[in-house]
Amino acid sequence: IPIHLEMKRNGTVISAEIVDKARYKKDAIYREIALSARNAVLLSSPFALPEGRFRETLDMVLMLNPKDTLR
Repeated sequence: IPIHLEMKRNGTVISAEIVDKARYKKDAIYREIALSARNAVLLSSPFALPEGRFRETLDMVLMLNPKDTLR
């Protein structure tokens, strides 16, 4: 499940959006899993980022696979 993240330099999540909005709207199971993934990202904020020069905000897509939770 792709989640689009925007973060500050200190790893604080500014926004977390579900990328596949079409599937989100029509698939109830996907919607529940995607909401859980997005909430997990928000609850994990701030992220520990490696040292380096970053712009004021970071923009990335995080891929979460529900099958990985069974490991």
